[in-house]
Amino acid sequence: MATITKADIAPVRTLHGGPPSVQEVDEGASQTFVKGEMVNMVSGLLTELSSDTGSTIYGVAADDARNGTAGQYKCGVYMADPNTLFEANMLTTAAADYVLTQADLGTPMAIQRVTADSRVYLNAATKAGANVRVFVHAVAKNSLVGDTNARVLFSFMPNWIQQLGTS
Repeated sequence: MATITKADIAPVRTLHGGPPSVQEVDEGASQTFVKGEMVNMVSGLLTELSSDTGSTIYGVAADDARNGTAGQYKCGVYMADPNTLFEANMLTTAAADYVLTQADLGTPMAIQRVTADSRVYLNAATKAGANVRVFVHAVAKNSLVGDTNARVLFSFMPNWIQQLGTS
């Protein structure tokens, strides 16, 4: 099987076949996140998600941050929504290579931020418990079960979506 190139998280479509929703919001001060990284809102400003187990996820950055003052720039965000499918590589702990199995589909999963390459991947080693943030639906186009670092389609779990309210 193939080894799939690691790439940014990308929005794919809604479950109804439409385009993903993009919202423009004010960027927080000194933000340096890049397109494809997960973000949240803090005090009304867009900031990079600070951990793999953040309590709220607003969405995925549609643009690079511009490292300005608070509110100086607006940034597009693909909204985290249970009805929006995103595509990401599935790796294992510490961003190590992972071979996709059929059992990886239809499961909740954790995320892992890798600051060395400014990307977020799904973590196949964590499929249960308090650290899961997404649900894996299917294999993405141009990947197959058996591929290393395959890309899969996922949605954010409602408990962690900032605009839906969390508890």
